[in-house]
Amino acid sequence: MPEVSLQSIWDAIQQVQGQVTAQVNAHLDMKIGIVQAGLMDIQQSLTTITGQVTELQQRGSVNEDQADNLLARVCALEKDNAYLKEKVEDLENQSRRSNMRFIGVPEKMEGADMIAFIGQTIQSVLGKENFPVVPPVERAHRTPTFARASKSNGPPRPILAKFLNFQDKVKILRLAREKGNLQIAANKFHIYPDFSPGLVKKRCEFDEVKKKLCGTDMKYSLQYPSTLRVTVEGKIKLFHCPKDAEAFFRDIPAERGQGIRHHRSQFTIKKDGKVWH
Repeated sequence: MPEVSLQSIWDAIQQVQGQVTAQVNAHLDMKIGIVQAGLMDIQQSLTTITGQVTELQQRGSVNEDQADNLLARVCALEKDNAYLKEKVEDLENQSRRSNMRFIGVPEKMEGADMIAFIGQTIQSVLGKENFPVVPPVERAHRTPTFARASKSNGPPRPILAKFLNFQDKVKILRLAREKGNLQIAANKFHIYPDFSPGLVKKRCEFDEVKKKLCGTDMKYSLQYPSTLRVTVEGKIKLFHCPKDAEAFFRDIPAERGQGIRHHRSQFTIKKDGKVWH
């Protein structure tokens, strides 16, 4: 058996070490290459995502600016729309300024000539001394859109009359307020100005306050277009908003009567639990 020297053992160890080192380095190089390729893909993806995020941020900033511009335009359009609606309603009420409503006149009492009936009614109820000449009426008719109650005792349709002279209308309303109780053939009826549906709705919002005021000694009236005028302890107060009036008269107990009466002006009545205009 040949003698093994220390040198030969050392040489063998170095040879094995070199082989192992070479294999390990080759394996590490392969793995590192795979990791580097993955990192490059990740870096490329991050670069793409960064670009997309930057683009989204730019688009978001542009959208915010556009949204602000659109919001400003919407606010301006809403303001213009509110102004135009108010203007249209005012023009509609101006076109009705010579109109009056006769509420409570029994059906078919007018016969075949509504205009002649209105003139005769004004003279007979308000007095020929006040109207020696019948005030000219341009046109008059029952409201076609006012649905009558299905029962036979339902309220009659209102009569709309357009007077040729606005001052005749003012005089008729004044005399009707002064007389208070208007009757024709033992039937009680009322004469009111003619307003647009939008304005009628606004005026009806004061009904709850008027119910409370009706049971007090305070004088009140509903002025055109929708302003509540109340005399409180000798001082006149004007309320343009129903909520302000309700808050001011909150401590007044609710009126227990059946009707809503006005001082100086009568524009609404309450009959059989319903409010008629």
